[in-house]
Amino acid sequence: MSTKRTNSPISAQDKKTLFGVIFLHGLNDMHSTALPTVIPMLAKSISLTMSQAGFLNALFGLTNIFGQPMFGFIADKLRRPWFAVWGPLLSVIGASLLPLAPSYGTAFIFVGMMSVGTSLFHPQGTGRCGAAAGGNALAFYLSLFQASGSFGSAVGPIYVVFMISMLGKPLFPIAVIPAVALICLYLWRHMEARTEDEIREMSARPRQHFFENLRYLISKVGWIVSITSVRDAVF
Repeated sequence: MSTKRTNSPISAQDKKTLFGVIFLHGLNDMHSTALPTVIPMLAKSISLTMSQAGFLNALFGLTNIFGQPMFGFIADKLRRPWFAVWGPLLSVIGASLLPLAPSYGTAFIFVGMMSVGTSLFHPQGTGRCGAAAGGNALAFYLSLFQASGSFGSAVGPIYVVFMISMLGKPLFPIAVIPAVALICLYLWRHMEARTEDEIREMSARPRQHFFENLRYLISKVGWIVSITSVRDAVF
């Protein structure tokens, strides 16, 4: 990130990017938290067992654990925010279709779509939020980003139950998916891409492989990762 961009006031285009990824974080997490709400429905409709429900939860968690570092590494090389914009749509598609799953295998695929969409969004969404905020208001906008995700997670189960009770399971994806696709398309057109200066700066850096990059990051922020892991385990 260039010094000029870090110290200069936030531009109107950067604000569009900031509020775009903040909104998408809430939208993504509102649907990615649907799994615990839908599992009782699947237990009734396809006779889902507790072991199968556990595997669905494990799929979501493991995909995020291993997928986010990989997608984050790829996202750093992209000019446009592909993952940040279209990842939530994949989460919404999976969450909307999951209550309609006719079999355990189909449910597994839909949960996989939810988890991949979430893994795609979070690294680049957080990164674009930080890059657009710069150094002047980084903590503030990152806090809004996190608060939006927490709000989405909090209202997600209520939202899913309300939508299904109002529309019914067959109409839930028909009503939600096209609307979210249009939102993502709008944000895709208005969110800022990387500038030419940023692209030249990236090209000038030494090329690093995934595991080299991961080892370097762990050496810098490993203690933060450890503290966060312990906190979430206790929670």
